[in-house]
Amino acid sequence: GIPNRFSAYYRVNTESEIKQSLMVHGPLLASVEWYHDMTAKNGVIQTKYAKKSGSHAVVVYGWNETGWLIQNSWGETLHGISG
Repeated sequence: GIPNRFSAYYRVNTESEIKQSLMVHGPLLASVEWYHDMTAKNGVIQTKYAKKSGSHAVVVYGWNETGWLIQNSWGETLHGISG
């Protein structure tokens, strides 16, 4: 809701473009592939890409040495995966 709403659309394809967009525009909405074998350990999502179950929308708000920092619409627990 207001004041934290998306107000523009930009397509980014590379890690460099994503990082640049985060620095200039702030958090971005992303669609990620979702797999049946996904697990979460210490906040890190892992998969062997065994069987795709669809896509899922997340908000990317930064990155660190481990990977992308995301906010999941399912809250702190990851619905449907073990952790």
